[in-house]
Amino acid sequence: MIVFDLLRDLRKQGFIYVEIRFAPQLHTQKDLTQEDAVKACDIGYKNFLNWQDALNDGQADLHANFILCCMRKHDNEKKNMETVLLAKKMLKTSHVVGIDLAGAETPELAIENFKPLFDTAKKLGVPYTIHAGEAMGPESIYEALSLGTKRIGHGIRCTEDSKLVQELIKDQITLECCATSNMNTKVFDQLETYPVRDLLQENVRVTLNTDNMTVSNTTLPKEYKKLEEKTGLSKDEEKQMLKNSIAACFASPQEKERLKKLIG
Repeated sequence: MIVFDLLRDLRKQGFIYVEIRFAPQLHTQKDLTQEDAVKACDIGYKNFLNWQDALNDGQADLHANFILCCMRKHDNEKKNMETVLLAKKMLKTSHVVGIDLAGAETPELAIENFKPLFDTAKKLGVPYTIHAGEAMGPESIYEALSLGTKRIGHGIRCTEDSKLVQELIKDQITLECCATSNMNTKVFDQLETYPVRDLLQENVRVTLNTDNMTVSNTTLPKEYKKLEEKTGLSKDEEKQMLKNSIAACFASPQEKERLKKLIG
């Protein structure tokens, strides 16, 4: 029901593709397994597709995939590895397309502590993104890059290290920037200085995202509008971010072609 309602809301916002992140290990109460939780999401998506087909309103279809989050916690190595193995199992049988590492950034839970997870993911061919460079600075982004990720959740504090910015450009690393969320967590104190335009002009692969819509009380259309008003973000820059999103997403080549045609 949650997936169905979420996708229905996102379609009303104008979405044509979304990657929904959640941690199946946080949905295992009352004898549910991680796999049960993922299968429930697939059912919700199928119900949404049936609802969308019945609309026949001429609006571009919204397609969705799922990213399974491992969590930065103490003593949950077993649950995290289960998530990685589940992602591998369901890559071809569901709409799971990859994994993530989420949770509070702290020195005690440094990204390098989770190296076995991403070594396994890489070996199994499971795509991944890693949260870094929000609560902690450039050092956490370096750690994420050392594990082979091509996508960084947040990553906005790369601006504190010019050498790191050049590395991101050279290796075509995508940043999943979340402006309002970064205000909420006090990474920046005003949107007027949010550096997404500067990064775009340096050819960093920046994208714009919501992080958590309910916690930040935002939507993606609101994020674009805020940056237009506060930073002068142009339509051409917005289109470039959409193109960056298509290049970095974990969708199939066929889906990426569909998105490119719709973006124009």
